[in-house]
This record gives sequence, structure tokens and C-alpha cells, in this order.
Amino acid sequence: MRKFIVAAIMLVGTLATAHERPLTVVNVSGWLPVSCDSDIVATSGNIRLTLPAAPATDGCDIVLINGDSGAGKYLIGFPADINPKLYPNQAVGITSLSGQWLSKSKPGRYIITPSTSIIYVDNNGDDTNDGISLPLQHFSAVNKVIKQDIDLAGLTPIIAPSINQTFTNDPLILDGPYAGGYLVQVTPNGNGKFTWGGTDSCVLVRDGAWVDLRLNQFISGGPITQPNGSIDFRCNTSNTPMSGHIYVHNNAGFDLEGIPTFYGAGNEDNAIFFDGSTYGAAIADGILVDGRFDSAFRMDEGGGRFNWGGTIPYNGSVVSIAAASPSAVLNRIYMVLGNSELLLGACPASSGYASVGPSIIGGNGLLIAHNCTIPGSYAQQQNGKVYADKG
Repeated sequence: MRKFIVAAIMLVGTLATAHERPLTVVNVSGWLPVSCDSDIVATSGNIRLTLPAAPATDGCDIVLINGDSGAGKYLIGFPADINPKLYPNQAVGITSLSGQWLSKSKPGRYIITPSTSIIYVDNNGDDTNDGISLPLQHFSAVNKVIKQDIDLAGLTPIIAPSINQTFTNDPLILDGPYAGGYLVQVTPNGNGKFTWGGTDSCVLVRDGAWVDLRLNQFISGGPITQPNGSIDFRCNTSNTPMSGHIYVHNNAGFDLEGIPTFYGAGNEDNAIFFDGSTYGAAIADGILVDGRFDSAFRMDEGGGRFNWGGTIPYNGSVVSIAAASPSAVLNRIYMVLGNSELLLGACPASSGYASVGPSIIGGNGLLIAHNCTIPGSYAQQQNGKVYADKG
């Protein structure tokens, strides 16, 4: 009983001390009010708070709390080891020493929830925004947010670029693993398409990461199933060999739903290029191609299995790949090398291309054609094999 009474007295004292600590509320951008040994709660959306110079007095403690559940705050002039983005409901503590501010407590990664899992990207956004309540401007900022700022907590963050916009020389680079998960989704923000372009690859997925380009949905108060979302890929305009518009490397994964269009840059270009093994992924629908490509789809080195479906209506049939215009030129539709395995669920269109050369199944590559006749035929090299079905 004596221990219980003492513990109760200690608890009351702690509560009294906490109650006496001054509390200030700020709701506009500007200088942070400095009152030593106090708490500051920031509200009213995406405001920017600038920290004044530290006082000469040592041990001036301040705790800054983001009081909003749906908007971040941007911090200016804080110690360099503090993330300048203070996400919803996070707090940070600082103290003074020898005329400098030092970090005393720092928030961890922001744990996303179903209501905060959409990261918006817009040409008119700002990379100092949190991306959740206000959009970022560049995919490079998205890369940093996913890699350094948030904990996926087992959820899939949805990157939502605005439709009817063009993003140039601004690739999405995903290097796993991420804190709390691996899968990242890209879905247009609106019922339409956006354009992705640049001299290099536009999507780079590496080192165990996994991206799902889910284009048959759009973001508008939540994902809604629609068939109209798409991306125009105008990437790798440098025509760099052994690269592509989408570049998948080193045990990374790639999924695609919906039908994007790829515009080829020349004889060295590839629409989708796997450099190394993949742990299994799929194209559920198909792709359209225009311009000139070396290969529409290339699996190089490594191994793994990839499944390609097809829902593109073409001349009364359903195909996996078709020409977007008669100017489409493919040196080959497929190149399957190494220990890679490609399983087709639908045949490529047999016409519509200005020209198409033979696909190559080389090394120990395997193509399960499911009785498709591959336009341009195919050439086997080394131990490559083509089977009509799994038999």
C-alpha cells in the first residue's frame, strides 16, 4: 500500500509539472516564437516556420508539435540533422548550447495510413510540400520522400502525377528496400494521361524495389476503376544502348495495368529493359509502340519469370502489343536472354508496324508463346528455347 501511495504522489507531481509548461499556438508562416522551456503547437495547414538565432543562454529547450493530422510544416533554420519536413502529428525538440541550436529529439519516419498514402506530383507543386496535403513538383522529391521520410507500414504509397502535364528529365528512381514495405504504385491523378520524357530512363526500379504502374485507375477522392488512364513515354531520347524507358535492375519487380504508349528514339532504344533477374511480375494488359526501337521488351542477364497478358483490341482480336501508328519500327518485339523466362498470355499484333525483325531467344532464355505466331519470327541463340505452351 505504501508503494502505491508514493507512486500516485509522484504521478500527480509529474502531471503538475507538465501542466505548468507554457504552451504557444502558431497558425501563420513566419518566425517561430522563442520561449525557453515551452511547447509550441503549429496548426492551420502547410505553414513555413523559421527558427530565430539561439539565445546566449544554454539549455533553452523548445518542443515544436505539428498539431494537424493532415498537413505538414516546413522548417527553416533548424539544425541540419532535423528533417525540414515535419509531417502530421510529429514533434521535434531543440535546445541551445554556446549560441547554437542543437537537436534534442527528432521524429522518426512518418508512418503512412490509408488516408495519407497518396503522394501528389504536379508541375505547379513545391518540393518543400509534404506531398500528402499539397503536391510535390518533381519525382526527384518523391524519391527522397519514399526513401528517407516515410515508413510504408505495410501499405502501398500511391504516386499520383497530375494528368495533362509533362514531366521531363525527372525520373522516378526506386531503390529498395523501403522502411515497412517494397511496393510503390503510380496512378494518374485524374481520368486521363500524363507525359513522361527525357534523355534517360523515366522509371528506374533497382535493388529489390517493386513498382506497379496501375493506369486503369485514377485518383479522385480515392482510386476508382477506369480504363482511360495512361502514360505517354518519351524517354531515353539519347538512344542509349542497354537502357530503356523503363529500366528494371537487380531483383526488382515491375507490374503494369492499363495501356501506355512508348515512343522509340532509335535503333538502340528499348521500351522496357530488364538488366538482371526479376523475382516475377507481369503486364496485365499491353503496350502501344511508335517510333523506332531495338526491342519493345528485353530481358537481359539474370533470370526470373515475367508474364505478359493482353487486352488491346486490334482487328477484332485481343493482343499484347500493337503499333500506335504505321511509323512504328521494331528491330524485334522480344529479346529474352540469360536464364529469363517470358510467358505470353496473348499474341502481339501481326501487322501495323512499318517493319519488325526477328525476336531473339538467346542464352538459356525461354519463351512460352502459347501458340502465338511472333511477328518477324524468332531466332534462337545458344540454348534459347521457344515452346508453344507449358505442355
